[in-house]
Amino acid sequence: LLAAEHLLLTEERTARALFMAHAVNLYIKAFAGSLSSLCGAVCAGAGVAASICWLLGGERAQVEGAVQTVLGSLYGMICDGAKSSCAYKCSAAAGDGVSAGYMASKNVMLQGRQGVMGETLEETARMIRLMAEEVFSRADLVVLKKARPDAFCCARRRGE
Repeated sequence: LLAAEHLLLTEERTARALFMAHAVNLYIKAFAGSLSSLCGAVCAGAGVAASICWLLGGERAQVEGAVQTVLGSLYGMICDGAKSSCAYKCSAAAGDGVSAGYMASKNVMLQGRQGVMGETLEETARMIRLMAEEVFSRADLVVLKKARPDAFCCARRRGE
């Protein structure tokens, strides 16, 4: 909304940008899984990048590049349930989303086949699913065991 206000956009264009941000967020989340330890701010930052790029006149390839840039930059940030670090992660993802959206609108973006990034957003989404299934699926248990061994042990005794 702040970007739309700054750019003096119509209510319809603002609504479309918000829809795009939420749609991208949900698309990435669909691959990450509903119970993934992937920080939700990463998905939200990707949505911000897409909508900012689009608002600045970016075409489809630039919008996809903006999303790819955020995922290539922030993917791997875990949700550890800590509230103060959560707020900071949201701030970092929002800032990265704005930067990636602006840069992509100027054709500056990360190129594919780096780290988790594929050549296309669909390839990256498949990698996100693979990482969620094989890496992030254990992150909750590790965080709980390290931070609260007593809670982890009690949960195991109860068969959870």
